[in-house]
Amino acid sequence: MVILIWWCICGLNPATSNLSCDDVTISTVIVILLGYLIVLWPGGVCIGKLMGYIELKANKENKGTEDDGLKNAGTYIGYLERFLILSFILVDQYTAIGFLVGAKAIFRYTDKRDMSEYILTGTLLSYSVATLVGMGVVYFLNLT
Repeated sequence: MVILIWWCICGLNPATSNLSCDDVTISTVIVILLGYLIVLWPGGVCIGKLMGYIELKANKENKGTEDDGLKNAGTYIGYLERFLILSFILVDQYTAIGFLVGAKAIFRYTDKRDMSEYILTGTLLSYSVATLVGMGVVYFLNLT
């Protein structure tokens, strides 16, 4: 992760061995850190609020009767996917986002259609927030 963040800040190509960071300004670092902060905290809160509005009635009724899985796992998965998507955008690796979408799609199919749709909605909201913030960060980095 440290190397990935270094590449984001310095704009390095992994194939190059030059690890100098001459073009980094404090504004670049602030914009990148602000992007990660927005993606992780306010982005997650907004997604949680939106998903609360469409929470499944069946899920509320069955709460506690089934294995609910790991506590807050969806929240941490969302943090990780938004972090990765923003990182991939910053290092100009859009194809990696496609692989992330494909890998996550495999695990999102369940027997219950309403649960699959709920999970898919949360995933698409998460990807949308990360993509919009990532494009905003790239835009502001190009201005400086």
